[in-house]
Amino acid sequence: MKYNRFFRILAVAVVLSLLMVAIPAIPASAAPVISLSVEKGGVGDKITVEGSGFTPSTPPDHLYDVNIYFSSDALEVGEELDYYSHYYELVKPYVYTDAKGTFSKVIEIPAVLGDGDETIAVQGGSYYFYVTDEGEEKIKAYAEFTVLGISELNPDSGPVGTEVEINGVGFDGNDSITVKYDGNEVSIVSGDRKVKTSGIFTSRIDIPPSVAGAHTITVEDEAQPPHSGQIQFTVDPQITLNPAPASAGDELTVSGTGFGVRVGIFVYFAGDEIYIIGDNETDASGSFESTFLVPSDMLPGSYDVEVEDDDGNAADMELEVGAGLTVEPVTTTSSPGHVGDTVTVSGNGFEADHDITITYTSTPVEFFTTSLADGTFSYPITIPPSAAGEHTISATDGTNTKEVTFIMESIPPEAPAPLLPEMDTKAKSKAEFDWGDVSDDSLPMTYELQVATNSQFTEDSIVLYKIGVTTSNYTLTDEEELESTGEDAPYYWRVRAKDAASNASAWTSGSAFTVGSSFHMPGWLLYTLIAIGAILIFFLGVWIGRRSATSEDYYY
Repeated sequence: MKYNRFFRILAVAVVLSLLMVAIPAIPASAAPVISLSVEKGGVGDKITVEGSGFTPSTPPDHLYDVNIYFSSDALEVGEELDYYSHYYELVKPYVYTDAKGTFSKVIEIPAVLGDGDETIAVQGGSYYFYVTDEGEEKIKAYAEFTVLGISELNPDSGPVGTEVEINGVGFDGNDSITVKYDGNEVSIVSGDRKVKTSGIFTSRIDIPPSVAGAHTITVEDEAQPPHSGQIQFTVDPQITLNPAPASAGDELTVSGTGFGVRVGIFVYFAGDEIYIIGDNETDASGSFESTFLVPSDMLPGSYDVEVEDDDGNAADMELEVGAGLTVEPVTTTSSPGHVGDTVTVSGNGFEADHDITITYTSTPVEFFTTSLADGTFSYPITIPPSAAGEHTISATDGTNTKEVTFIMESIPPEAPAPLLPEMDTKAKSKAEFDWGDVSDDSLPMTYELQVATNSQFTEDSIVLYKIGVTTSNYTLTDEEELESTGEDAPYYWRVRAKDAASNASAWTSGSAFTVGSSFHMPGWLLYTLIAIGAILIFFLGVWIGRRSATSEDYYY
């Protein structure tokens, strides 16, 4: 008995010793981990995900299979994917782990994440592969992955011409980049033209003319084949009005971009369709330009202008309409007005029953009238003499002031025909000049006369320059009389016509003439000599009479 007890104790000690030796030989279980064949790639790329440290699957019921997810949310091991993430995609379900608890699967980077609360497109940035046990949501391992491409577009919608900022990640450092819009290269207006060494860039482009809806922006680097990223930009319809604000009766240009392709358009003013001049349908890029008249009976206020196309694309704009002013007939560069024209100036939206001052501002000349109870007026004015070109006609009630343009004609009159003195003739020192009358639509007509000592009429040779002559002839005054000259040094004269719009004709060709020597007796001397002669004649008569009387007395 004593020895049996000893041997039992010895046996237990041996077994315990063997167990103590064996326990360190059993390795501790490693935590699950996953690794990726590459750390970055684009949508559609295939990468290999490898895992180890997982519980081996048990065929045939496949207990302990794992699921592989792809998500944009950064989570930690132990967190539940469905609870903490809104955006993820189950990219590989029921992944079998071998007896060692490892797996290796080829996975394609998805274009969208649609298994979470919301569906979003995969674009450039940081993403994560997560592994969970099949049937559970608790994360057992994860690995970070960079999706090469465009990480952000700001803004991602707007009208044609919008400046858009493009942010990219994952590209090859120092490579030049090319931006394309619907496959066509567009200019980078600012920002990076090369990828930074960190693989990111920020570039800006202007959205080119294009139709309403989604368009693809693509960025490529210089790699072969090139790395690229894509993102969508949505074009919104837009209209502009010119001028804005406007007045009742104004002609407005409405321009539109971002509408449908070659579709009809309709313009509505304050809810009513209005007649348009110009484009009545869009071009291939969804653009158009048309004009319309603001209804002349519109009172001052804010009105909605809307354009809609046959595809249902629409855009609107608030137009502020103020007091309006018009002039009839309307003048243009191709159909101008003239001095002396009678035009009717009409206004609306002015103060009711109020004094109105109309001013032809360039002269200026004022006209006065009174508005009616509805704030309108109509008053005829006569266009005064003024230079060719644009002139402003304004109307004011002291509170509202509006302007309208009158365009004066710029056609010069014909040159007058020179008459006297004729070529190579002799004239008096107080020469008389005569030329043919000239007519014009802008009256009255005036003339300019020059006399010079050479045929070029250089500035230093001009001895007489008369402007504003109102008749077709002119006689030199005492102060202007010309000195005598011979045929070897004649005078030259020329004349031109000028209408009331300051349009001058061409000068006539210079006509040569000479001035003969002549004695000019002042008027006072002439009258003095006449008086002396009369006195002498009187005394002579008296003397003769006395002699006659003396002779008769002698004979008697």
